[in-house]
Amino acid sequence: MAHVNVYIDGHLLDPSLRPPYVARASYTSTRYLHAIFLAQGVSVSTWICILRLSRCYRDLLDPLLVEISISATANRWGFTDSSQCRQVFRKSCRESARDIRKRTSLSDNCTAPRD
Repeated sequence: MAHVNVYIDGHLLDPSLRPPYVARASYTSTRYLHAIFLAQGVSVSTWICILRLSRCYRDLLDPLLVEISISATANRWGFTDSSQCRQVFRKSCRESARDIRKRTSLSDNCTAPRD
């Protein structure tokens, strides 16, 4: 499982990162990969989304990255659809990416894991 997480983490920037690619890189079947993640209580796709959200969240709070637009930050971490990105932020953090950008400290409301 550790090598799978290393692969996912190393390829978060790739918007085409999907379970079949992760399975292929891990020399396993997609079905088995899904079974491994479901045993952990999360799907592969959800885990990828959580990691991307976490990286976006971190970057949006970084004062050194304030000049980078929210959509560019989302695109950098593999979100290709701005409406999807907005929905993920609202659902997971209960606030918009714009509101997150304005904040100077981490939110206790966000359910995404933090690095």
